[in-house]
Amino acid sequence: MYSIHFVSQGFRERVFAFQRHNIKLATKAALLLCPNL
Repeated sequence: MYSIHFVSQGFRERVFAFQRHNIKLATKAALLLCPNL
């Protein structure tokens, strides 16, 4: 039971890190496409 909870927690952390990385990439792309912002 504990191991399943631990794995799901690690998976959630990975998903959050992935989303943060995507937000950084999207922000960079927006700055490149619209430098006037």
